[in-house]
Amino acid sequence: MSSTQGINLFGSLTTQTGQRLSFEDFDKDGDGVISQEEYNAVLKEVQLDKVSLSKVDTNKDKQITRDEFDLWEQKTLIQELVNEKLAEAAKDNTLAKYSTQIQKELKQYMEDFISEYKGNVSDMASAFKSALVQKYSTLTTNLVNNDPSTVKNGVLESMYNTIVSKYQLRAKGSSSANVETSALVAKAMAYLEQEASVFIKAYKGDNLKADLAAHLNDWLNKTDADKMRSAAADFNSKVT
Repeated sequence: MSSTQGINLFGSLTTQTGQRLSFEDFDKDGDGVISQEEYNAVLKEVQLDKVSLSKVDTNKDKQITRDEFDLWEQKTLIQELVNEKLAEAAKDNTLAKYSTQIQKELKQYMEDFISEYKGNVSDMASAFKSALVQKYSTLTTNLVNNDPSTVKNGVLESMYNTIVSKYQLRAKGSSSANVETSALVAKAMAYLEQEASVFIKAYKGDNLKADLAAHLNDWLNKTDADKMRSAAADFNSKVT
C-alpha cells in the first residue's frame, strides 16, 4: 500500500455517496445484533471496504452487538483522521519525501492509542483528534529538523558570520579588503560545505547537528598543513 492510499485497518462506514452507515443500517431484522449474513449483505450492497466480521466481533460470538459496533465506528473515525493527515503530508512539498515514515509512525500511534484508551468509547475519536494535532506537529517538525540537508544548511549558516569576521581581520588594512574578504569567505564556505557533505555521508551518530557543528569548527581551526595531512591519511585509508 502506498502512502497516498492511506491506512485501512478497520474498513469504512462511509459510502461512496458520503452516507455514514449506522447500526440500524446493518441490523436488518431489528433483533439488536448484526449477524454474519447481515454484515456481508450490507458490505456488498454499498461496496464498502471489506473487513472480516471477526475484527469487529470482539467477544468472538460471530455477531456484532451495538457496543461492538460503536467501538468499530470510533476506530474508523480515527483511521479517517490519520488518513487526512497522510493526505496533507503527501501534498506538502517539504513533507512528501517522508510520507512512508509518517504513515508508519501514525499507524503505530493510532494502534497504541486505541489499545491504551480507557475513556468513554463514544469520545475516543474526539480525544484522538485532539492528541493527533500535537503528535503530527512533533513528528513532522522532527523529521524536517533532522533532515541532513536542513541540518547542513543550518550549521553552515550559523558559521557564516564567524568566517566573515575571521577573514575581515586577515584582510584588514588592504586597499581591497572587502573584495579579498568576500573571496576568502566564499572559498571557505565552499570547503566547509564539501567537508560537511563528506561528514554527513559517513555519520552514524544520533545528534547530527551538534556533531557536525563541532566537526566543522574543528576543521575550520586547523592549519592548512593539518588539513593536508588529514586528507592524505583519509585517502591512504581508502586505498590500502
